[in-house]
Amino acid sequence: GAHPFFIRTKAGLNLLIDGPRYVPKLVEFFEEQGGLDHVLLTHRDDVGASAKYAERFGARLWIHENDRSASPQATDILTGYAVTEPIPGVTVIPIPGHTIGSVAFLIDERLFVGDSLSWELDKSCLWTNPLRCWDDWDMQRRSLKRLRDYRFNYMLAGHGGSIGFPHERMQAELASCLVELDKLGWQQLTHLPTGDPVPDEWKDIWANDVPRAKAD
Repeated sequence: GAHPFFIRTKAGLNLLIDGPRYVPKLVEFFEEQGGLDHVLLTHRDDVGASAKYAERFGARLWIHENDRSASPQATDILTGYAVTEPIPGVTVIPIPGHTIGSVAFLIDERLFVGDSLSWELDKSCLWTNPLRCWDDWDMQRRSLKRLRDYRFNYMLAGHGGSIGFPHERMQAELASCLVELDKLGWQQLTHLPTGDPVPDEWKDIWANDVPRAKAD
């Protein structure tokens, strides 16, 4: 499964990024921390039991409008592709591509990127695999360039490795990654890595939502 994250912000908010399975030990942990104020979803793949945690603790549940169908219980919908700060201390950076509604959350110089980027453990570099890009590769590699404008010392990924570096080193790693991503081609998937055909709802997204997002 994906890697969810819990963080208590400098502003004193308890946040859960992406959804783990609903298990008693995590419920107990969140209770000990004083509950949850917000549950933030980076994209449609990693919803997990986010709605159950949000309901249990009375937390607001956030997702981008273009991935909203994966979380019909969401209470707050992120819209458009402008960078915003809808919660004090939480900067939302839309990075569509892996999914059309993918976003990154920048919180206290920690960047939560979902499945749009990760630290490649074998090669010791920032990377993202075009074979794991569900919606549009060109959009993904272009949107990742937005991250050059922000200061972060930790990159925290939903799948693969996470990493911490001083800001200057992090930006150097990002720059190297972006150069290599521009060299790669991509073909829209016909099957998932499991061998199963892509869902029909994804085909609808490709036919309708992706062209609209590109136009925006």
